[in-house]
Amino acid sequence: MTQRQLAYALRVSVQAVSKWERSESYPDLTLLVPIAELFDVTLDELFGRK
Repeated sequence: MTQRQLAYALRVSVQAVSKWERSESYPDLTLLVPIAELFDVTLDELFGRK
């Protein structure tokens, strides 16, 4: 998935996604469930637990 595709799916800017990848910022808490759903993982898996 490209940064553009992820940004579109989450309704955020491509610049925001780029900053997440570079650890310059983190997604808003309200995006965690949609991100997990998009990648078909649990929140535990998203956070590297389990």
